[in-house]
Amino acid sequence: MREGIASLRREAQNLRAATRWALVHAPALATRLAIAQLPMWQAHGPADEALDLMATAHALAPSPRLEIARARLFVATGRNGEATRTLEGCIAQAPPPLIEAEAQELYSSLLEFAGRRDEADRARERMLTLHAGSPRGMAEIAFSRTVAAWHRGDVDEGITRAREAVTRFEALGMSVRAALTRGNLGLCLLDRGDYDDAERELCLLYTSPSPRDR
Repeated sequence: MREGIASLRREAQNLRAATRWALVHAPALATRLAIAQLPMWQAHGPADEALDLMATAHALAPSPRLEIARARLFVATGRNGEATRTLEGCIAQAPPPLIEAEAQELYSSLLEFAGRRDEADRARERMLTLHAGSPRGMAEIAFSRTVAAWHRGDVDEGITRAREAVTRFEALGMSVRAALTRGNLGLCLLDRGDYDDAERELCLLYTSPSPRDR
């Protein structure tokens, strides 16, 4: 186990070194490397160094996907205000529809959490418009409604929407998004007092493989 952890740390250091090299020699590659490392940075850090790398990469090779990744890392480190401002800047640049929809989905959740519910509803409606009709869109809509219901305290609706979202994400092969939604499902079940079901969902979350999303 210790050897495995040490190996992962070395790989993480190598990836950060590769990103720094790319910042000088191939900024577009640095952007792609930074986005690819987001799950590792969310789980293990180092967050401040990662945020600096992302900011530098974005300055050299602007990317709305990178800004969304940076916002997600801000959220992971409890800096919701900075995440919100980052997403507002991203959305203001009018990115392609599916990328804007991803930004609006996270933005609506942050607004809901901050108690700005009218703005959250508008962001969610914009996301619905952008996603209309696509299979991924339907999954993202169900996920967004899960978060909104949970923040409203409507755990029954949250559980229903979370289960729908998990099913849709898994059908699309999007295991990472399914796992994230399963975590929200577990929280809703805990809030309702369904401890056995919550334990089952959270065990599935932590024992599932984590292939890349499409």
